[in-house]
Amino acid sequence: MTFSIVLFVIFTIYLLFSYKKALLLLYPLSLLISTLPAFSGISLKLATLLIYEGFLYFFIFHKKDCLKSPLTKYIIIFLVCHVLCYTFGAGTKHPIPFMYITANILYTYVVWCNLSCSKDLVFFSKCLIFFVFLIVANGIVEFIFKENLWFEWLESQTSEILYHSHINDIRMGYGRCCSFFDFCIPFGDVCAILFSYYLYLLKNKCIYFKNGILYLLLILLIIGILLANSRAAFIIFFLS
Repeated sequence: MTFSIVLFVIFTIYLLFSYKKALLLLYPLSLLISTLPAFSGISLKLATLLIYEGFLYFFIFHKKDCLKSPLTKYIIIFLVCHVLCYTFGAGTKHPIPFMYITANILYTYVVWCNLSCSKDLVFFSKCLIFFVFLIVANGIVEFIFKENLWFEWLESQTSEILYHSHINDIRMGYGRCCSFFDFCIPFGDVCAILFSYYLYLLKNKCIYFKNGILYLLLILLIIGILLANSRAAFIIFFLS
């Protein structure tokens, strides 16, 4: 709980001094902190709070940048449909999933608006590199020790149940790892999507990254896909 509050305050201060870097850094950070304990028993993920905070700050002070984006009309159409489905649909009416999906879609849109030059893209890609090393390393540790040390530590700090181990869910001869995620599928999907991204940079001979670093990232991400042992991730990988 204390860790969540401290992280929230640090990000808020960072946002005030360097809004663009803070918003771009939040993308990988939100994937790492999505399972942190919530504030004061409110079952709203810290990542969602940070994403909303970042989006509102960007939109309030940089509204013109949002309106110039070619994605604006598609985002508006999605939000209208999303609200209508939530209001009149037959599915669950719980506000948390609605808010979480909305926050992630809006944040993806804000990131797109912020990637206005090669400098922004390089900073964003470097943040993702650090994130790749973290999630794959944690997945390897989980696979070796048959325990997720990150979630073991988190659950020792709160009474909430944050994680269910899937290391004994045998598929293709071995268990499934979650790394920093609450399930194996998002772990595998993120690794597969980032694999496609860095493969694209390699194929297009990106001058901002050495080929050796890109090859290393691709190898690590393949390891992450195998550790997650998710069919969806394998499909994304083969389509890449």
